[in-house]
Amino acid sequence: KLALVVILALSAVAAYLYFSNHTGTIKKELKDFSVKDTAQVTGIFLADNFGNKVKLDRKSESVWMVNDKYETRKDAIKLILGTIHTMEVKSPVSKASFENVITQISAKHTKVEIYMGKNKPVKTFYVGGSTKDQFGTYMMLENSSVPFVMHIPGFFGYLSTRFFTEEENWRSTALFRYNLENIEKIAVNYMEFPQESFEIEKISSKKPVVKSILTGKTIENLDTLAVLYYASKFQNINVEFYGNDLEAVRRDSIITHCKRFSVEITDIHGNKDLFTAFRKPMPEGSEDEEGNPQPFDKDRMYGLTKNGDFVLIQFFVFDEITPRFAFFEQE
Repeated sequence: KLALVVILALSAVAAYLYFSNHTGTIKKELKDFSVKDTAQVTGIFLADNFGNKVKLDRKSESVWMVNDKYETRKDAIKLILGTIHTMEVKSPVSKASFENVITQISAKHTKVEIYMGKNKPVKTFYVGGSTKDQFGTYMMLENSSVPFVMHIPGFFGYLSTRFFTEEENWRSTALFRYNLENIEKIAVNYMEFPQESFEIEKISSKKPVVKSILTGKTIENLDTLAVLYYASKFQNINVEFYGNDLEAVRRDSIITHCKRFSVEITDIHGNKDLFTAFRKPMPEGSEDEEGNPQPFDKDRMYGLTKNGDFVLIQFFVFDEITPRFAFFEQE
């Protein structure tokens, strides 16, 4: 941070020299932001001037980790790699706005370091805010005092939001990733409708048994294909957001009073994976489109994972894995 301040403090002098002696050409090393071969990128470090930091490390061709703790979102990694590959200089910063842009970058920026297998970054640059028309983003290379307006040809917008520094926003949203042959048992418990709760056993054998958790009754006219189709849904179930920043008092109240259902997966090795869903209370006085009281959100719920993460989930995703007991009966 101190190094950046020193660089920015000298920028007034640099601006004078730059614009006084400018001949119409700019040295390549002053504007060489993009990374041509992102397949060789092994790590990315991002830090803003508010103390937020994330370290992204490639573990395999398709797996990245954030801060050595969590697998990352594949879409976020694809986006940042695509950005550093395709972004280009749109224009130098004009003489009239030069000092103002330098001041803006000093006040608010994200430092980006790109690594390719070594301890020293191959490229370091600072990402500032957007231009007034929001079609460009101010950036400056390390050891340079010349900022540029960057963009991606054909993309109309700014790029700064792609270089975010919040750990939880980088985390993979994957909740269940089970292949059918690795699932032994699924139990779904409905706290509000216990008569609909069910348990499926012997899934891995593809000769499943479905029974009511409340009565122990087994479905005799079982639709085996429906059961296997249902179990296959657990290959790709995601949460929407992490909500670990929800205040503890409110979280505890939701966990105590708003339970809706739980899903527990047991794999072929006996490992259990329990997820519990809770209704999401609406602000007091909320109404639906017809003016009726709406105490709970109709689109989203909260959830608690086996690792203790409090998350936000969507009904349309979880409706796929929370059918009623009769769903598995042959018509």
